[in-house]
Amino acid sequence: MDRKVVLLAGVSLACTMLGFTGTPTRAQQGQDVQLREFAIEPASFTAAVGDTVRLNVTNQGGREHNLELELESAGIDQLLFPANLQPGQNAMVEVTFSELSTWELYCPIGQHRDRGMLASVQVQAAAEAPAPQPMEPAPPPTATTIPSSLPAPAAPPPPPPPPAPRRGY
Repeated sequence: MDRKVVLLAGVSLACTMLGFTGTPTRAQQGQDVQLREFAIEPASFTAAVGDTVRLNVTNQGGREHNLELELESAGIDQLLFPANLQPGQNAMVEVTFSELSTWELYCPIGQHRDRGMLASVQVQAAAEAPAPQPMEPAPPPTATTIPSSLPAPAAPPPPPPPPAPRRGY
């Protein structure tokens, strides 16, 4: 089976099981995540409940890694990528955190989690979370000058006088 199809199917399944969507319900923010032996950077970050977060994951280590997202209190435990990320490989997934809590993000391969490949995502109410960082810079606003008052229209010129009647010869 084509690797892209398998990856797409796995991400779709993960999104469905975790209540993730590809469409942001509020703002969208991005979070770069680096995987190394045996660490995940950043070790923690904050998101707002209901916001879509685009995880841009890069394996900067020398071994294969993956990510699993877990919220034990809600019974959520989901592998984010259907195939392990090879050294130097990059992948992206969008998640919408549906529960206020501290979520765990870790590498599920072997003893990687026990050796320190563990991070946390503090999901807060929207008012408590820091302002989301836009994924792409917004285009600069276009400058449009709108006059505060328009000049009064000039009076139309009077119509020309009617031609004088012609009389026959």
